[in-house]
Amino acid sequence: MTPTEASNIEAVRKYFDGCNTGDVDHSVSTLTPDVTNYFLPAEFPPIVGAEHLARYWRKFKRALNPVWRSIT
Repeated sequence: MTPTEASNIEAVRKYFDGCNTGDVDHSVSTLTPDVTNYFLPAEFPPIVGAEHLARYWRKFKRALNPVWRSIT
């Protein structure tokens, strides 16, 4: 594994940690301010902005208690 690959994997794991805890500040720290999250199916509107996305995942976590994880 290259250093870039390892860094990318660590960034995704940090993002997943934020999603799993519902910690808005932690999640925001893993996102760019102008992030856009798109959903499938496409009739769900995208979420724009780090703060908005972090708060969305916190609400989703509290409501359904999903777990984000990697399979590797």
